[in-house]
Amino acid sequence: MGLLAAVALPANTVTNVWTCAENFESGFNVNICNRGQTNTTVRLALTLGEDPTDANWLEFDYVLPPSGVLERTGLTLSSGQKIYAFAASAAVSVSIYGVKTAN
Repeated sequence: MGLLAAVALPANTVTNVWTCAENFESGFNVNICNRGQTNTTVRLALTLGEDPTDANWLEFDYVLPPSGVLERTGLTLSSGQKIYAFAASAAVSVSIYGVKTAN
C-alpha cells in the first residue's frame, strides 16, 4: 500500500483529487485533515463523471474540527473512476493511500 495522491484543497471548490488509471482498479483509504484553527465542512465523492451529482457524495458537509481527521477505509475504484473532495476552507488536506492493480 502506498500514497496515491496528496492534495491541499482550495476553499469552496470541488476538486478532482485522484483518477484511477484506465485498465486498472484500486483499493484505497482516504484521510481528510483540517489543518486550520476553526471548524470547517468537507465533502467526499466517488464518480465516473466530470462533476459529482447528488448520488455520488459519500460525505456531505461533514463538520471537521481543528486538527481533526475524517478517514474512510476499504473503498474501491474501477478504471476511470474519480475521487472528488470539497472543503469550506483552504486549510484542508486530502491523502489517498492504497494499491492499484491491472485489470
